Amino acid sequence: MDEYLKTELKLSIKENWQVFPTGIRGVDFVGYRHFYGFKLLRKNTCKRFKKSILSIRKKVESGKQMSYRDWCSANSYKGWLKWCDGFRLAEKYITPLQPFLDDYYNTKIKGKKVA
Repeated sequence: MDEYLKTELKLSIKENWQVFPTGIRGVDFVGYRHFYGFKLLRKNTCKRFKKSILSIRKKVESGKQMSYRDWCSANSYKGWLKWCDGFRLAEKYITPLQPFLDDYYNTKIKGKKVA
């Protein structure tokens, strides 16, 4: 392989190359950690997700109105979870918040007339 790269493609492999165990660590790519057969949210994204959703949930359960920013943030995270194996995260954090999201959409977003 090294000979082919040198002669045909005029490329060289760096001297300290390594093969990483992707089955254990996964491959970090476009916001997810990809493993063989499944993918998860990045750890930092998951932490931000939990912090954000819990603050929104605390806000609406105390009787305050959800803001447009909160609504967009929650829907954005729902989209992130849609494309990974985050069913339990969605069940724990999004499902209890869903009635508030639906209510906000029906009263503030859908109820508005766009000129």
